[in-house]
Amino acid sequence: LLVRVLYQPRPQCRRVSHMAAEASGGPGKYAGLAGDVRGHCSWFLTRTNKEHQATMEHPFMKTIYAKSFDLTAYAQYLSGQYLVFRELERLCALGSSEVPLKAVHDEQLHRGDALARDLRFWAGATWEDKAAAPSPSTA
Repeated sequence: LLVRVLYQPRPQCRRVSHMAAEASGGPGKYAGLAGDVRGHCSWFLTRTNKEHQATMEHPFMKTIYAKSFDLTAYAQYLSGQYLVFRELERLCALGSSEVPLKAVHDEQLHRGDALARDLRFWAGATWEDKAAAPSPSTA
């Protein structure tokens, strides 16, 4: 099903500001999206809304939205994101010319370099020395 959906022509995804969302405890701001009309973003969000809403309501994420986060904790969060995206981008590069990945692979969506810039800003020029190493279960 996923491969079939990925190969169907889709209109551009509507950009949605996650930072503007306020956790309301309800079904979430994405619950009403039409699952197969507006593109891949809508398709994935409608199928992961429960999980997405749970992350939006997590206490740590609430501190990010309120801009009251602890700088060290935020740098550790960014470091974890960097490690995940760096590995995803490495793996995607290996299969970017193969079906079905070549239908959706777009290097403009890579986040590793932007996360590295964010880490330099938030954690300083030596952020790589302080960056959390992946846990043994995720390495």
